[in-house]
Amino acid sequence: MSAKAPQFGRVPFAPVAAGLVGKMTPAALRVLLVVCGHLNRKSLSCYLPLDRLTALTGLSDQGVRNGREQLRGLGCLTWEAGRGRGNATMYTLSFDAAKGQALEL
Repeated sequence: MSAKAPQFGRVPFAPVAAGLVGKMTPAALRVLLVVCGHLNRKSLSCYLPLDRLTALTGLSDQGVRNGREQLRGLGCLTWEAGRGRGNATMYTLSFDAAKGQALEL
């Protein structure tokens, strides 16, 4: 049986350069890392149901909600909730243009 190669996501440098990572709670950083690991590199978005996000971050539902709220407040993340039961939320990585941060993956 062959071993699978590890999978890697890419995290943009913009939040590091802007000093935003130092302002993030551990919950926000976990949410950011998981979302970055699932991003479509062209659209900078991904679909993740809340239960999957909680499982991958090790946070509670409220912990994930708090983390993503902080990321929205920092201008790092937007999302559109899935409508109805079983529909995943679409997360989009973004950085506030007013802060002059370019996003490159």
